[in-house]
Amino acid sequence: MAVVQFIFSLLLISLITQIAPSTSETEAAKQSLVNFMTNLSGGNFPTHKYGWNTTSDPCRWLGVHCDGSQSVMSISLSGFRFAGTLDAAGTLCSAVESLAVLILRNNTISGEIPESLGNCTGLTILALDDNRFTGPIPGSILRLRDLTALEISHNEISGEIPEGLAGIPRLVFFLAENNRLSGAIPRFDFRAMARFNVSNNELVGPIPEGTGRFGAESFGGNPGLCGKPLENSCPGWAPPPASEVPSPAESPEQKGTGFCSGAGEGWVGLVSALGFSFLLIRFF
Repeated sequence: MAVVQFIFSLLLISLITQIAPSTSETEAAKQSLVNFMTNLSGGNFPTHKYGWNTTSDPCRWLGVHCDGSQSVMSISLSGFRFAGTLDAAGTLCSAVESLAVLILRNNTISGEIPESLGNCTGLTILALDDNRFTGPIPGSILRLRDLTALEISHNEISGEIPEGLAGIPRLVFFLAENNRLSGAIPRFDFRAMARFNVSNNELVGPIPEGTGRFGAESFGGNPGLCGKPLENSCPGWAPPPASEVPSPAESPEQKGTGFCSGAGEGWVGLVSALGFSFLLIRFF
């Protein structure tokens, strides 16, 4: 009888272990997430109501979404009027390696986009539009090789667009309108882009060829820009010989990224390539 009770106890413990929810992140990761929120909100976020404390499961916090293994995959906190900074992003990315989506649009977050954001090497979507960010686009962004969407419009971001941004192989969304960006536009493969907008900045020089379906609305409001699709030509400027301009289709990094080369097949390819990330950026 004792043996039967012992076996029953083992089965019961096993069952409870399987049913009981497991903690989604380590204590260090929780603390990094809490520090991130403290900086972002300026310490004015009601954690007792929405989570974001070290005593609860991050997968149950407002704006946090986890994957099947209960690891934090996305943080979507739009329209909360956060007026802090993004200073803690570096420690956040180091502690939460599974983070793929960071959406903070429509707040009043200020300061520069930190270089440490480049530690979030798993990011596929970074949406910081409609805030008060200043300073340049950090060069560390180029380390985010899986990035599909970068949205930084409606801020006060200055400096040049990093040339290497055009070489991120999966980037299909780049929205940077209404900032103070200067310099030339890098040679993006516009055929692979789903959305592109750099209007109302301080960009100068000729617009790269092959803008495709992107019209003047994607480039207007930059008095120093010239060439199609704008009406003002570029006097005294001639494009380099064709042999010096590598075809994006022949570039090893660009192979397989022509999601939008056709009107119908392009969108199917885009949705297939972005998958869950594409849905997140539209609905969270």
